[in-house]
Parts: sequence; C-alpha cells; structure tokens
Amino acid sequence: MLAPLIAAASVQPAGTASIADALRLCRPMLEKRVSGEISAIDVEASLSRRGWTVIRGPMRALIGMGEPPPGSASTHHLIRADYDFICWVNDSRIKKIEVNRKY
Repeated sequence: MLAPLIAAASVQPAGTASIADALRLCRPMLEKRVSGEISAIDVEASLSRRGWTVIRGPMRALIGMGEPPPGSASTHHLIRADYDFICWVNDSRIKKIEVNRKY
C-alpha cells in the first residue's frame, strides 16, 4: 500500500528549463522521422524522474513531394501532416522517440 504512494511521489512534472532542453534535443531527430520541416510543435505533458525527462505532444510537419520521374515536371505541393510524439531523454542523450501520424 505504501509503495505506490512513494512511487507516485517520486515522479515530478518536468521543469520549464528541462522541457526546453529536451525539446531542443528531440527536434532534429523528430524532423528526420517525419522527413520534413516541423512548422509547429507543442509539449502537452512532461515528467522527470531519476535523470530521465519524457515529453509528449502534437506537432505539424510540412512534407514535400518526392522527386518526379525522369521526363516529368515537378510540382511544388506541400503536405501538412499532424503527428503525436513521445521523446525520452536521459541526461543529454535521446534514448527513444515515438512518432504516430494523426489521420
């Protein structure tokens, strides 16, 4: 009975500085995952525990169309795609990233 209370007390919401640092570290890796430029990103939830910072939230990316086949004209359309992300940071290293597309 006491163990869940102690475990719940040890999880702290992440501070503003640690959220900003985690987002700064995660953003380049998130851009690689979605193969585009992130136009908007927000952190909805975060937590810190024993050197770990976990952030999650929505992001919007602008994805360009692929290269046209030889002899075809290229188009300049951009696709606006919405995603949810979770990023686990331990100290100053990214340990895991999850990206899920919203439809």
